[in-house]
Amino acid sequence: PDEPVESRARGVAIHAAFERFALAHPRELPPDAAEIFAGLYVEELRRAGMPAEGIAREQALAREAGAWVADLEARRRADGRAIHVEQTGRLPVLVDGVEFTLTAKADRIEADPHGLGHILDYKTGRAPSQKVVDAGFSPQLTLTAAILAHGEFQDIGRLKPGELTYLEITGRRPAGREEVRATAGDESHEAAERALAGLRELIARYWAPDQ
Repeated sequence: PDEPVESRARGVAIHAAFERFALAHPRELPPDAAEIFAGLYVEELRRAGMPAEGIAREQALAREAGAWVADLEARRRADGRAIHVEQTGRLPVLVDGVEFTLTAKADRIEADPHGLGHILDYKTGRAPSQKVVDAGFSPQLTLTAAILAHGEFQDIGRLKPGELTYLEITGRRPAGREEVRATAGDESHEAAERALAGLRELIARYWAPDQ
C-alpha cells in the first residue's frame, strides 16, 4: 500500500532489461553494451507505466546504470560462464509423509566452468542484510540454491551453489553494488541446507492441526 508508482516501475524495468540483455547477448558483449542496456531500461520503464516526467528524470540514472552493468557483465562473464535468466525450479519436499513443492523463479543463475551455479537477484532498493539472511528471515537466495543443488532447475541441471548475490541497481553514485550473502563453496552449500531444513521444520509445524 502507498508504494510509489515509480518504485514499482523501476523494479519491473530493471528485471526486464537484464533479461532482454542476457537473451540478446548470451556470450559476447557488444562494444556499446552500456548504451544498449540504458535503452532497454528506458523502454521497459515506459512499458511499466512510468509517466513522461519520470522518464525524463530517469535518463541520467539509466546512463549511470548502463555503464555499471556493462562493467559488471564484462567481469562476471570473463571465465565463459553460461547465463540463465528467469528460470523456474521445483523441488518436492517430503514432510511427515506429505509432499510439499518448493518453487522458485531465479532472476539469474550463472553456470561457471567449475560446476558452480552463482545465483543473483536484482534489487532497485536495499537488499536484505547479511544478518537477516543468516537468521533465515529472507531465504530467497538460499532456498533457490537448495533447489539448484538438488538438480531441480530442469534447463540447468545439478550444480553446486556458488556465490549468492544481490545486485542493487540505483543509477546513483555508486550506480550499483554487488552484495554477496554467501561465498561459493561450503558457505553457500551450508546456507542452502540450513534454509531447506528450516523450511521442513516450518512445514511440519503448519501440518499440526493446533498450529
